[in-house]
Amino acid sequence: MNRMLAAIATTLLVAAVAFCDSSDVAQLRRFLAVAAAARLAAALAEKDGRCLGVMGYAIETPGVSRTIAAQRGVRIIPGTSDMLMSEDHADLNRRARHYADKYNTLLLEHTTPGAPYNSRLQRPAGRDDVDAPEAGHGTNNQAGGR
Repeated sequence: MNRMLAAIATTLLVAAVAFCDSSDVAQLRRFLAVAAAARLAAALAEKDGRCLGVMGYAIETPGVSRTIAAQRGVRIIPGTSDMLMSEDHADLNRRARHYADKYNTLLLEHTTPGAPYNSRLQRPAGRDDVDAPEAGHGTNNQAGGR
């Protein structure tokens, strides 16, 4: 009886891991299919000035400082994770970091530096899906003080 339960539990675990992997990979593929500049233009049209972040051990915001990420808020790229299920998922996570860096760099070039939500950028109603943690917690400043 115990062996049968162990076999069922193992089968369910393998199926869950496979589902998570395919779901994360599919989300990342869909997200990365839209050019960073086009996604930024759409966000700015909605007055959404949040940075893009990547989930890992902690939230990473490539291309922006912790302070700016905390001021502006962060939208997490769906499907990113530190729990990589395949080489494909790992590759897509690397691409997501580059994508976030490009997006965040363009964001700072097209908006007022240091302003969380200035007169051009006000937080859209109902868009509180993910915000940045307090400055100094959970972000990675890879690009210096941009």
